[in-house]
Amino acid sequence: MTVRPLHDRVLVKRKDPEERSRSGLFIPTAAQEKSHLAEVVAVGSGRVRDDGGVTPLKVEQGMTVLLSKWAGDEVKVDGVDHLLVRESDILAIVG
Repeated sequence: MTVRPLHDRVLVKRKDPEERSRSGLFIPTAAQEKSHLAEVVAVGSGRVRDDGGVTPLKVEQGMTVLLSKWAGDEVKVDGVDHLLVRESDILAIVG
């Protein structure tokens, strides 16, 4: 199935959470927090301005981004969990 986000929305897939602490201890699955890092899978055409023009998005497919904690709506695409977020929910581009 192909998903093409509309306007200023971005489809992302969360990166796997850390399985070890900085000191090397294993973190149980139940105690792991959701990762704030995600990979951009697809992007919309851009934000529609009041004058009808379109402002293109700053993110592109394949980029790694940092998301706000409660960002987006969870969706399944071909059985894989993804998030559909607005570009404003993306805090930073990583790397």
